Amino acid sequence: SYLGRRVEEREPTGLENLYYGKKIQFLLWARRYQEALEESRKPPGFQATLGWLLLASTRALTGAPTEALAIIEKQAMGKDNPNYRRHHVWFLALCGRRKEAQEALEEHLSVLNQRNIKTDYDRAIFHAGLGENDKAIECLYRAYDDHSGLMIGLISDYWFHSLHGDPRFAFCGIIDFVSSFTEPQIEQAEPLIE
Repeated sequence: SYLGRRVEEREPTGLENLYYGKKIQFLLWARRYQEALEESRKPPGFQATLGWLLLASTRALTGAPTEALAIIEKQAMGKDNPNYRRHHVWFLALCGRRKEAQEALEEHLSVLNQRNIKTDYDRAIFHAGLGENDKAIECLYRAYDDHSGLMIGLISDYWFHSLHGDPRFAFCGIIDFVSSFTEPQIEQAEPLIE
């Protein structure tokens, strides 16, 4: 019908774009890469920075890092976006372009250093992308010690999915802390508001 065709052809806006972005993000966090790839093909106008980064990440995590790099380099996202810079470094590293990844990392770190932001988490992204798990984990230890705000997403950040099988990844009690809460403990907790 005309109405059905019109609905399919229009571009998602506002909350619809946010919905697609969050759905893809959650699928990536859950390591459901094929589903994220299929979902990323659905919205015709998925053009926000987060959308392009998620689309590119989906490609990288399904074995096409070169395609991922091409996607974000083609977009005019601007290097002022720290998320863009982190992804750019990671994609270059995944592609095995160490020198370019190192240069992009140094450029990114200089911006962070100007703002007095700790950089170990970002260094860990670089090393994880290159498959240097020992160095990535060392950087994550330092990020934890420095109380990096990015550590809150550590378990779900797809940059570090390759580290999940490493027993050192469950460092500093983070994993133990999260897994220590069992359902009975949660059910027995006193409500904050009555």
